[in-house]
Amino acid sequence: MKVLIFADCMAIDRLEGKGQSYPNILMESFPEHVFDLITLDGQTTYESILKLKEIKGYDLVIYGIGINDSLPRGLSREQRSRLIQYMYKLRMSKKQRMVCRKMFLNPLEHLLQRLREPKHYYKIEETLEHLNQVKNHFVEQNTRMLFILINPIGNYRFVNANHYIHIYNEAIKRFCDENNFGYVNTEVLFLESGIENVLAEDSFHYSAKGHEEVAKRLVKKIENI
Repeated sequence: MKVLIFADCMAIDRLEGKGQSYPNILMESFPEHVFDLITLDGQTTYESILKLKEIKGYDLVIYGIGINDSLPRGLSREQRSRLIQYMYKLRMSKKQRMVCRKMFLNPLEHLLQRLREPKHYYKIEETLEHLNQVKNHFVEQNTRMLFILINPIGNYRFVNANHYIHIYNEAIKRFCDENNFGYVNTEVLFLESGIENVLAEDSFHYSAKGHEEVAKRLVKKIENI
């Protein structure tokens, strides 16, 4: 079986011990299968549509993109992008840019969310339309799909993030049920496990334990297929 893991930053191995991410665990669990990995770091369901033309020939796609659609923001995507571009124009080093984000940009976003209605990169209706286009592409190829839902986070930058993540997840679950797609419910899994145990130090990305728990559920889903 040829499998594509089509995911966002949650699939990227940011761990000190290499090989601990859920894609690597899956590859080790199913050496008889061929796995490919496409990761859209910091991107959204919309960017996943732009990749579809180059994706074909898979028996199964594991789709885990959506957290950047759902998170509440103080700035629009364009506003944040302009501020980051300005850092580059000032020729800041990588370390200086990271300090600027931590000490200025992220607190600014947090404050703005307290003062006004938060912004989202994409509304739920738009996210579902993107997912529908993804679905149509793979259904036409007779490719099966498994979804990884959006995980809860603990990062202070996003005010009431898990409230919005829940709303988006409920919509994605309905989408999966309507189309008979299996999914791994990371929201329930992480909350039951305690998000401090399954998230990395940034309270955003998966920890080694988080990758392990997601991989366990995916292994069972793949075995059933």
